[in-house]
Amino acid sequence: MLKAVQANLCQAPEQVLADAGYRSEAVFEQLAGSATDAVIALGREAKRWAGIDPETHPRTAAMAARLQTDEGKAAYRRRK
Repeated sequence: MLKAVQANLCQAPEQVLADAGYRSEAVFEQLAGSATDAVIALGREAKRWAGIDPETHPRTAAMAARLQTDEGKAAYRRRK
């Protein structure tokens, strides 16, 4: 999806707000090197993700922590 936006606008978006369908360690890994700020919902079971093992799912744990910040909460509210 991000590549399609870049192709259509000839530039990367500043921020991506995505629903839980895009939640995966592989997607988080792809976005890690991107200049685009990404906020991806962890789904209804988000509270379960708060205790995610950063050793096995480092990017998911980082997104869970990000969603707990004021900035992350504000972006998540806009996504809703």
